[in-house]
Amino acid sequence: MTDTSTAAKTNPGVLTNRKTTIGVFLLFLCFSVLSWRYVVTQKPATHHHFYFFGRHLSYDPITIFGLGFSIFVVLSIAFRSPLRVDRFIFGAAAIPFAMAIVREFAFFTGAPLLAFRLAVALVWTTVAAMCAAHLAELNRGPV
Repeated sequence: MTDTSTAAKTNPGVLTNRKTTIGVFLLFLCFSVLSWRYVVTQKPATHHHFYFFGRHLSYDPITIFGLGFSIFVVLSIAFRSPLRVDRFIFGAAAIPFAMAIVREFAFFTGAPLLAFRLAVALVWTTVAAMCAAHLAELNRGPV
């Protein structure tokens, strides 16, 4: 049986390094700003028809597999990290990716589309705020 203390020593977590935390924070901040831009501009949701070897698909399979891979990566980090902050941040980051998959299959218009985009923007903002709070804790140093 593996000792949890040795597992924690070999895998300290993604957000233990300050440079990595800054990079992740900037990435999530960009996602937050872009999602708020989509809320404010009120662009209609476009669903491009995709033709795969002559077969008509109402969704883009490359987007679906890309979002699925993104969910797999962030949930792998969330489940395998011994650091609680990693679990919160990367677990919450999987939510907008899952919502993007739902948006690919469902056609939203009007108020439901606005509510959906608002929810995605709030989740990205919350994830960026959690990352900023952890960065502030890292900058504070040991007490």
